[in-house]
Amino acid sequence: MPREINQVIEQLSKIEASSAEILSGAEEQKRAYAAEMEQKKKEFDNALSEQTEAKLKELRDTLNAEAEQNLQALRAETETQSNRLEEWYNANHTRLAEELFEQIVRS
Repeated sequence: MPREINQVIEQLSKIEASSAEILSGAEEQKRAYAAEMEQKKKEFDNALSEQTEAKLKELRDTLNAEAEQNLQALRAETETQSNRLEEWYNANHTRLAEELFEQIVRS
């Protein structure tokens, strides 16, 4: 009977050693998988960051182009109004000066 117990203990010891090897291998696979997932996450984050930067640059460029167009239109409108005002002044400055003079004299 002690021999049978020794055999059982020996078998249990082998099973335990085998289990330890399996667990060790599983732990190593787990670490390798975690490292692989971390690398994939970094690659995804980098790709997403690049895409985001590209889209932001595109939007900035579009907004800058629109702002420049609006600025050009505003400059043109300002120039037109300035020219009209100058034409009106040139056409009416003598009359305005006479009216102003008359008002000062009457006061």
